[in-house]
Amino acid sequence: MLEQVDLMTQANSDGVFLAIDTLNDSAWSLRHSDPAQALQAAEQSAARSQQTNYLKGTAYSLVTQSFAHFRLARYKPALELGRQALDSFKTLQDSAGQQRTLNTLGIIYAESGDLTGALRVFLETQKLCETLGDTKGEANAFNNLGIVYGYLGDYTNSLESQLKSLAVAQRFGFQAIEMRSLVNIASVYLEQDKPAEALEYLQQSLKLRSDEDPHTYAIAIGHIAKAYRGLGNFEQALAFGHESLQLMESLGDTATASYALKELGSINFQLGHFERAEEHFERSLAIIHSVGDRKGEAETKLLFAKLLVAQEKTAQAVDTVQSALVLADEIGARSESSEAHFVLSGLYKAKEQFVQAYEHLEKHLEVKEQLSNDMSIKRFEALRVKFETEQTEKEKEIYRLRTVELAAANTELERLSQELFKQANEDPLTGLFNRRRLEQELSRELERARRSAGTLSVMICDIDNFKQVNDRFSHQTGDFVLQRVGKILKRYVRGADVVARYGGEEFVILFPEASATEALIVCDRLREHIAAAPWHELHEDLKITMSMGICDDISLVDGFAMIDQADDKLYEAKRNGKNQVRI
Repeated sequence: MLEQVDLMTQANSDGVFLAIDTLNDSAWSLRHSDPAQALQAAEQSAARSQQTNYLKGTAYSLVTQSFAHFRLARYKPALELGRQALDSFKTLQDSAGQQRTLNTLGIIYAESGDLTGALRVFLETQKLCETLGDTKGEANAFNNLGIVYGYLGDYTNSLESQLKSLAVAQRFGFQAIEMRSLVNIASVYLEQDKPAEALEYLQQSLKLRSDEDPHTYAIAIGHIAKAYRGLGNFEQALAFGHESLQLMESLGDTATASYALKELGSINFQLGHFERAEEHFERSLAIIHSVGDRKGEAETKLLFAKLLVAQEKTAQAVDTVQSALVLADEIGARSESSEAHFVLSGLYKAKEQFVQAYEHLEKHLEVKEQLSNDMSIKRFEALRVKFETEQTEKEKEIYRLRTVELAAANTELERLSQELFKQANEDPLTGLFNRRRLEQELSRELERARRSAGTLSVMICDIDNFKQVNDRFSHQTGDFVLQRVGKILKRYVRGADVVARYGGEEFVILFPEASATEALIVCDRLREHIAAAPWHELHEDLKITMSMGICDDISLVDGFAMIDQADDKLYEAKRNGKNQVRI
């Protein structure tokens, strides 16, 4: 009789555990489409698991809770729950659960801005899968690594990782991962403003459509819309944008549907269909706000604000940008914060409130510089983590045992490589880009501005009375002046701006996505910085000023014509008293 009771107890326990597993599977399936519902189901599962001491059920409920909190932009509890889940799966020796949790933690780290943490987690995932012989998990890990490298702006390693994922997927027939890799490769090209290359990979991905991963197919369609927008084919862009939206809505993925709406808003904005663009942006914002995606909300509000500017709804535009700025500052989204300050600078300038315009421009430049420095640090840390993770103990020992001669040879090879690069691209005196490199950058930026119907300003400047500096104070002093001027110009422009020595005492600056009036604000500040520099340190009687000319007419025959027109404005400044900027 006792044996029968034990069997009944076991059967009841198995039934309870099966019910918990089913609830966990249901919760996990809802993590993208309805994170709030997924969280509720996972919390129910956790309570039942704890009542029955079902450790596996608890672990799987924890990882789902972690992902749901992440989708609701609650990064702190998401990380805490994810770490608890990982510890539980390690105790249970559940490799599948470890992989799920590591991938979840990696995504959370990446989206919360801890890219080094994300890289470390995905590298750990890849090594775990390699050790277990889990080729599918390894392909996914390479896929995620590629995404993180893309966030870091390291497009070389991003493509390399995605291509590794693609190779494994093709070799073992993982069609869904193959499709995802192709879509992510396309994303890398889109980030680099290469829509034609992106479109090639996206068209390949469509051939792999399957019921296993309809979400990736919908994203691919959305990327195709963005690629066609980049190519100026707005008819196709609209068609694919609407298809992407319909697919996302049919899948119940409201969060991703918001991005499809944002893309449709951008397309209609460029077409001049302002009412339709406004409708799409408002729908996108409503969804983003409902799911708690505060970063996405800040991004979309900035786009909406630019639309309002085009509609001459200045007051509403200011309110919208300020709202985006508050959001960005609250969550530490400095890229959006920098952009918000830049937009506000333009709005206040248009209202002739020049003090506020200047203050926001200064803040924009300050945050931009911080972002550039932070990204450099993150890239360095990423390289270090990659090296430490990828080296086996044997490889480390081999590296330690390399001869001094080999190390010296490598150092010399690196030095020669750097020297050749400098000779080809840098002015030897100032360290700025030389004329050859300037011509390349000007051609590229002009092509991009024309393709996207954007703006580009070209400024050429000349040191006033520079011949007298050489004649009166020596050519060595003249060289010091050129070096200091180069440093000032480089220091006080945006990270995306291009500064080059054009020849003699002439310098050229390219201002992408800036009109002549916008460039004027920066150039006037540069002129003041140069005039106020401590030139007396070189000689007590030395004073340096600069005259500048700006052109933003991208309809001219080529970049050299823009420089020529800017040069005409420069000499107009010279004729009118020097130490001034003309547009």
